Amino acid sequence: MMKITRIKKQKRRNKYKVFINNKYAFSLSAKALEKFSLSQADEYSSEELEALREKIELFTGEKALLHYLKYRFRSEKEIRYKLKLKKISSSVREKLVQKFKDYGYIDDKRFAENYLTDLLDHHPQGKYFLRKKMYKKGISSEIITSLFDKYVTKEKLQEMSDTLLNKKKNSIKRKDKKKRKQKALAYLQRKGFRYRTAKNSFDKLLNQD
Repeated sequence: MMKITRIKKQKRRNKYKVFINNKYAFSLSAKALEKFSLSQADEYSSEELEALREKIELFTGEKALLHYLKYRFRSEKEIRYKLKLKKISSSVREKLVQKFKDYGYIDDKRFAENYLTDLLDHHPQGKYFLRKKMYKKGISSEIITSLFDKYVTKEKLQEMSDTLLNKKKNSIKRKDKKKRKQKALAYLQRKGFRYRTAKNSFDKLLNQD
């Protein structure tokens, strides 16, 4: 039999260390300790202990994800990474991911659409950088292509380029025309816009003078 010989509170965290047969076995939160009613001298078979540890991991992982999702939607890649940071085992991670997909809390297509439209509205940048950020979130090429066809149009890219350059017009106007053009095009190309798009924005800015 496996016996809990000690439950020790950690110094600076609201967590406890559990010792089985005088050896450290695992840690858990105060809430998990209360939920599963663990106490010193409890005895388990090896199968019962493994089942208990999995229940604790599921409880811990679910609490962590609900808090993580409290403020915004997350991609599946972000969810998996969060669970890994929490040291949740791979088998339990898979169960939690599937459970949260069933709840509708993990939906990469919906996440990607929200994320992309937020970037387009509040963080103007070229197609290359937009695509790079989507890949970083773990969004598939298929979803990215579908959303780009819908939202990242030639007109939208031009609009974002125009918006960015208009914000820089005061600093650009203090230079002669050649230097203004060089600075404007370099700035927009660093933001990921193509030369033609950047030049169109600069020509529009000139026409405002």
